Amino acid sequence: MSILFTSQDGVDEVKHIAGEPSIVAPGQPRSGRFNPTPIAPSKAANTLAVKPEPSRKARRKAADISALYKKTWRNLRRTERVGLAMEAIKRDGGEALSLNFGIPRQLSTQRLQDPRRVFEKALSKQLGLAGLPSLKFVMTLEVTPDGCGTQSRVHTHGAVATAGLTGDQRDRLRAALCKAASVAVGAIGGDRQLVMKPMTCASGWMDYCLKDQAKTKAALGIDNLWVMTRQAHHAAKALHGECRRAGTSNAA
Repeated sequence: MSILFTSQDGVDEVKHIAGEPSIVAPGQPRSGRFNPTPIAPSKAANTLAVKPEPSRKARRKAADISALYKKTWRNLRRTERVGLAMEAIKRDGGEALSLNFGIPRQLSTQRLQDPRRVFEKALSKQLGLAGLPSLKFVMTLEVTPDGCGTQSRVHTHGAVATAGLTGDQRDRLRAALCKAASVAVGAIGGDRQLVMKPMTCASGWMDYCLKDQAKTKAALGIDNLWVMTRQAHHAAKALHGECRRAGTSNAA
């Protein structure tokens, strides 16, 4: 199984994960700046010092890939590459997804230096065990802060290319996703843990995925929230090259 990791300086690196890596990766404990509320909503206000979230107009501009063909692949920002991957997945009959973390995965976000990386490894392991190691996937972590009318929990939004999967493979995919996030129970469990729907507008879904990025980065203490498989990376790069050769984005 190969997963694409993107470092904080934007350099892409492909690493191969052999065997069955532990869900909880070794590493230094992280400071507990984020305290999820898996059972009941916290009444305390979110006091983290965070950068203001971009306006809706700014998010839509960041999610719009229509002008990215003018830039070289090397000069694209991480979110721009993810936006291209999202569009490639949509064109490939992909689905948008939202996935709640179960309590064990919620609690691990407090202890680990990079909870995104650990979730990435768990996802790689479970997809491999399900016999689905080569799917195009992009996902981002998100924390909904207290005071938003909901509990402060970590969850994910993203997209996966599901065209051509059989019914049995789809069932295995859903099970693998829930296991990677740790199976949830109660109000966030069962059918509510994972929602998958056909993606009709990649830029609109990308806009939604970007809405709480600044707060989530501050809450988790990490700079990169995105998980993108090597297959999705290759699809994004191929789409970018196609657009540059045509001299238009073909995505309007």
